[in-house]
Amino acid sequence: MCRALPALHAITGCDSTSGLAGIGKKKGWQVLLHNDQHQGSLGLLGSQQSLSDDIATQCEAFICDLYPRVLEEFEGNVLASLGEYQKAKEYYEKALAIQMQIGDKGGEATIYVNLGNVLASLGEYQKAKEYYEKALAIQMQIGHKGGEVATYVNLGIVSYSLGEYQKAKEYYEKTLAIQMQIGDKGGEATIYVNLGNVLASLGEYQKAKEYYEKALAIQMQIGDKGEEAGTYVNLGNVFALLDEHQKAKEYYEKALAIQIKIGDKGGEATTYVNLGKVLCLLGEYQKAKEYYEKALAIQMQIGDKGGEATTYLNLGEVVTLLGEYQKAKEYNEKALVIQMQIGDKGGEAATYVQLGNVLYLLGKYQKAKEYYEKALTIQMQIGEKEGEAATYVNLGVLHSLGEYQKAKGYHEKALAIKIKTGDRSGQVKCYLNLGMVSSRPEKYMNGEKSLSIAIEIGHREGQAEAFGFLGDVFIWRNDHQKAMECYKKQLAISGEIGYRHQLARSYLGLARVSLIIGEYERADEYLERVRVINCDTGEITNELETLLLFSYLRFVKSKREEAASYLYQYMDKFETLRNFQHGNKQYELGLLERHGILPYQALSELLCAAGNPQYALYVEELRRARCLADLVARNFSVENQISAD
Repeated sequence: MCRALPALHAITGCDSTSGLAGIGKKKGWQVLLHNDQHQGSLGLLGSQQSLSDDIATQCEAFICDLYPRVLEEFEGNVLASLGEYQKAKEYYEKALAIQMQIGDKGGEATIYVNLGNVLASLGEYQKAKEYYEKALAIQMQIGHKGGEVATYVNLGIVSYSLGEYQKAKEYYEKTLAIQMQIGDKGGEATIYVNLGNVLASLGEYQKAKEYYEKALAIQMQIGDKGEEAGTYVNLGNVFALLDEHQKAKEYYEKALAIQIKIGDKGGEATTYVNLGKVLCLLGEYQKAKEYYEKALAIQMQIGDKGGEATTYLNLGEVVTLLGEYQKAKEYNEKALVIQMQIGDKGGEAATYVQLGNVLYLLGKYQKAKEYYEKALTIQMQIGEKEGEAATYVNLGVLHSLGEYQKAKGYHEKALAIKIKTGDRSGQVKCYLNLGMVSSRPEKYMNGEKSLSIAIEIGHREGQAEAFGFLGDVFIWRNDHQKAMECYKKQLAISGEIGYRHQLARSYLGLARVSLIIGEYERADEYLERVRVINCDTGEITNELETLLLFSYLRFVKSKREEAASYLYQYMDKFETLRNFQHGNKQYELGLLERHGILPYQALSELLCAAGNPQYALYVEELRRARCLADLVARNFSVENQISAD
């Protein structure tokens, strides 16, 4: 899941009310100059005499000169506030030309700041940075300290957006020095927040936490409730990044209480999303879903399209964990439409990954691969390392269908990124994936490593997956007692958190062990439970394994017709899975090696035992022909003409 920090608090370099106030003053002068009954009021200026015609003329000339540039700036401010940034840019450029023509350096600096703000809103951060630098040069030249502070902040924000975190940190530190000097406590708190965001992005979470706590102390002191809530959110984010999920939840709940009290609907929605994410990590999927739905309702109400897309993505993730794959696909597709519409490339990549995950679980590996590759292209283009790592993990899982060395390479790349960024939740998954494509001694080592991290950080989902993986390892080692213990722990955790994929896997593991040790009735019970889950989720690889184990169970009970029936169902389901791959020979051959050979062998043995050696021989020849055809097709691009019918 995505765990991004909230947007930085932007401090603009211009006073957005200055245009409005300025125009009001000029209109007031015109009324006084052209309305005889008000002329006596000019005594307030220190003179008891009426204005002479010369002074009136000079004032008129001053107004005629000043009015156009004030009007252009005012129009720009209005359009920017309405989100019409391109039009606002045009008005600011007109205002800038006038300011430069008359030599108003202060006004010129303000317009540069406004242009920078508009370009930043359009995502043109480099161009925005250039305008801010022009503004700063003038502000330093004319000694405008207040403007200088605001421009340093804006430079910090665009540097952050460009991924220049060290540079952003330098700008914020310069700002902080001035604010502490002039005693601007509110501004000081905001810069502590921005410094915290930068350090969190650099992976220095402990230092980020210290800055947030400094900001919080000031905000509580000056009674700034809105900013206090924002800082609680940031503290929650950093605790989530430190894998202290319960602590993160507490901070989000503090933020939410304030946001509801002060009527901050946007902040409330964001905090519901954050609570949903942390509850997912704590394994409380149903509660997480409820929070996401609350967030979505608010975002749709206030017209927050970006937030709406993110929440659809989060809902897709949580219903995937709950085994509702079709619903997950629908949520992800809704997110993608909005993200493409608003140009959110990072969100688009995350949604491609989620769509790939759902299609993988449904057995549509070729389509899943296409989505992962789309995601990876975007992530590499925009420099999103965390997302890139997640996509390497998923590509590695796909390549484990046959190209183990390639899969291992992807998993190692992902693990390296997770270690570098300190993402311990991600490391849990990476060690498991490496274990799946490693030698047997390495499998146990990677499984233990994954489990120890998952237990240490309280990652319930990861614990369930690690216990299941270790159960498989103990089966290979013929240590059936330990395998049974691991699967039972996997079952307990999966049932508690509602993780249906792992719940099905735990029942399958328990059924395998029960079959091995001859407890056939118990194996039958476990398989029936898996069947119920499979009917709801449609997870095809689990269905295949269930059918095969049912067939074996019927075979050992001498119910040969039922055993054969399950094998035929298996073969039909396998062909469906195989056809999903749309001619990708690598995946087809990988599937054949993993799922396609054993049922043919089992059916051949079953027919032999039933006294039908001719049919048994035919099935065995069909298996060999299928293997040969797929091998030729992969190596020489020959279309597979042999049917399994």
